[in-house]
Order: sequence, then structure tokens, then C-alpha cells
Amino acid sequence: MTPFKPIKTLGSVLAVFLCLSMLTDLVSIVSTLAQHALLERMVIGDYTMAEAESNDLRQNLIGAITLIVFIGTVITFLVWTYRAYANVDALGGIRSHGKGWAVGGWFTPFLNLVRPFQIVREAWAVGERVVRDEVSALNPPWWINTWWAFWIIGNLIGNVVFRLDDQSLESFIANTRWYVANDLASLVSAAFAAVVVLRTSALQTEAAGRSRPHDLQQVFS
Repeated sequence: MTPFKPIKTLGSVLAVFLCLSMLTDLVSIVSTLAQHALLERMVIGDYTMAEAESNDLRQNLIGAITLIVFIGTVITFLVWTYRAYANVDALGGIRSHGKGWAVGGWFTPFLNLVRPFQIVREAWAVGERVVRDEVSALNPPWWINTWWAFWIIGNLIGNVVFRLDDQSLESFIANTRWYVANDLASLVSAAFAAVVVLRTSALQTEAAGRSRPHDLQQVFS
């Protein structure tokens, strides 16, 4: 049997990254709203070049920090997901997919709308089955569903933002609400992702500590 790989510490590190993501999203929302106010004043000429330059510097700095945090979060999340899914074997369960899908599922068009959710659901379910002795993998807890729902919403809004036309000042102002909505969806998704990671890590850790054998021969579809 595949040896169990501890993920509790890794999960805690990932939770820190997710909290940093929430913080950068919150700062970005506040900064974008401040930029919106400045843009509205620019329409009537009520601004100074110093204000405009300060706004650009602030937005660029927040964007750079957000990118760094995002990269760290993505890398850590992929490692955590792979280990958590590999532990399904170690805990006596049967995976519905190959371990490689724990990473590849995020990058496959269209399939990335469902496969990562299935992977995380199974990683949670096997720990729940060992600890609670009963679980329906088809009905994961609300916090897993909420995390994935907001992740999907965030991606849909992100696609809208990517296609926005900011060539004019008026369009830039009108599009601000989409930028704020994108950050808000990302913030909520990160918050519930942290819950998913911490609870799943704790469940798997507790399940690994159980001494009695468990019959987990259930394929989660």
C-alpha cells in the first residue's frame, strides 16, 4: 500500500498563502474603489498629476504583490492537492482518477471546471469515511461546494475582465465594478479554500492515526 504522506504542515502553509491572497484581494478592492473615485474626478478635471502618478504606483505595487502571492499559492495548492489525493490509496480508498489529474485537472480546458472539485472531494471523503465511518462522496459539505462555486464565479468574471475595453476613460470607469467583483469572488473563494484545506488535512491526519483497519473499497464517482 502507498505510504501516507503527512499534509497537515503543508496544509497550514497553504492556508497562510490563502490568507495572504484574501488580504491582497481586500487591499485591491479598496485601492480600485479609490481609483474609481479619482477617475470620476478626472472626467471633470478635478485632479492633479501627483494624484494620478500616486494612484498608478499604488495599483502597480498591489498588482506585483498579488502576482507573487498568487504564484506561491498556486504552487503550494498543487503540491497539497497531489499529496492529499495520493493519500486516498494510503488510507485504503480507491481513487476514481489517476494521481496526475490532481495537477493536470487544473490545466485541462473544460475539464478544469469539474475535475479539481472531484479530486478534492475524494481526498476529503476518504478521511471522513475513516473517521466518521460513513460518508456520501456525492454530497460533500457545504463549504466544499461554496469554495468551488465561488472559484467558478471568479473564473467567469475573470474572463469578462480579460476582454474588457479600457481604451477610454469612460469605459475604464464603467468597468471598475467588474474589477471589484473579480477581487471579491477571489476573496470569498480563498476563504473557503482555506477551510477545505485545513479540514481535509486534519481529517486525513486523524484517519492515518487510526490503528484499526477500514474497508474503504468504494469508488467515488
